[in-house]
Amino acid sequence: MSTTTAQAIIKRYNDSARRFKILFVLSRNLQNMDLGEMPVSPVDLNQVYGKINVLRKMLENPQPEQVLPVVEELEQQIAAAWRWYEAADRKITPFILRSYCERTPELAGDQIILMLQFLLDKSEHDELDQAKIDYLLTQAFCVTDSATGMIKLKVASEQDLYKQIEALSPAKVYGPQVEQAVRELATLISEIYGLSTFEGLISGDYINRGRKLKASLGETFYHPMVLTKCVQLNALLRQKFLQLYKAESEEIRKFSQMLIDTGKSQIGTEEGVLSIASALEFSENTSQLINADYGTNSERLKTFIRIREMLTRAVRSYGPDPKHASTVEAVDLQESSLAARLQKRQEQIKQLLLETVQQKFATALQILDLERSRLVVSAWEKEALLRGDKETDPAKRAIYGLLARSVALISEINESYAYYRSQSAIAPHLSDTHLMAVNYYIMQAHQLANELEQMSRRLQEAGSIDRAADLSATRYKLLDTCWKIKV
Repeated sequence: MSTTTAQAIIKRYNDSARRFKILFVLSRNLQNMDLGEMPVSPVDLNQVYGKINVLRKMLENPQPEQVLPVVEELEQQIAAAWRWYEAADRKITPFILRSYCERTPELAGDQIILMLQFLLDKSEHDELDQAKIDYLLTQAFCVTDSATGMIKLKVASEQDLYKQIEALSPAKVYGPQVEQAVRELATLISEIYGLSTFEGLISGDYINRGRKLKASLGETFYHPMVLTKCVQLNALLRQKFLQLYKAESEEIRKFSQMLIDTGKSQIGTEEGVLSIASALEFSENTSQLINADYGTNSERLKTFIRIREMLTRAVRSYGPDPKHASTVEAVDLQESSLAARLQKRQEQIKQLLLETVQQKFATALQILDLERSRLVVSAWEKEALLRGDKETDPAKRAIYGLLARSVALISEINESYAYYRSQSAIAPHLSDTHLMAVNYYIMQAHQLANELEQMSRRLQEAGSIDRAADLSATRYKLLDTCWKIKV
């Protein structure tokens, strides 16, 4: 065999081995994602792995007539598997990918790189690929300081970052479109770098501006230089958000404590009435908002700024403004009070269900009329609410507890949101506190959704498929309730 022929075969082998490594990592992670029922892959990757090992030994002393058929067969198998995984990837939304990575802390950096490599190497990109690549790039090339929570690049310079990304996605032509995209991203990065206040970050809508700019790039987004700028933008946005948000939170905490020390329990300003204790509590729980998807929190963040402004003016004027007293009751945002309210809601729903049973109106799917909304209770949720307190088996009691809390949260989110909308017109000065109550329950719902998912997975592994499906359905109802709330 000539040297040229041998080199060509070895190159084809190395490319197949590289693609197999990507597919193997995908297969290991795909089975742990919440994707529902999936068709079976037409290619057995274990068999492919065996063929790669055999071929590697054959290449030690290659004979063309023996090696080439094996190489071609290997390439065909990997191409078929690749097509299958590209189809499977369409079911993975950016939310599913992010949720999976966040609940899988043991996911190694090299696995994230290989998942990123797969997305970049896809034969055709769809509208979801950009968001998934954008997220994985940040995961792969940034690191979070465990002490401060601040994010920073793993590499020392932009050039080093570009070289590492170019190794994953070889450079395409650096044409006018790429040049324009890099210039626009660099301009936005420069603006964000100069921000000194949290209010400036939010009022300038920089988070959404960054997302819209990346979404407008089309195929230009996938150029290594553009990807490099996107990683820099993501890291800087997160840095500024954390830095300025914590400073803003500290201002709220400081001003709230000053007013409490002077005997003030609430303040009245041009915007209305605000509970000092609620503002202080809000400032002490900033990590919840920081760890949430801050791109979806624009209204909550504007509320945060308004609270600080109200407190600042109150401190400067040495107390509340009596002209803004109101007969409408402010929301108690103490976490213990909100939790008690949720427990009371659960008891109310249980009582309503008991009444339908006594009046022989019970059906498998129960619709309950609450004060401001309707609640649909499925059969398994009804069982959990009515039998949970009497259940002696610890495992069943835990399942019933998750389901009962889910139903209570769904109803409380809908009820609180309906009340918030009604009070926005009647008492706009209190709408911020009602909004914060809604957001508290939404954050609780996302935490509970994770518990439901973990319990559903354990039940599925134990063979309790029907019960696992019930929990998965309730989890979807819970998240769907959150997604429908526009705050």
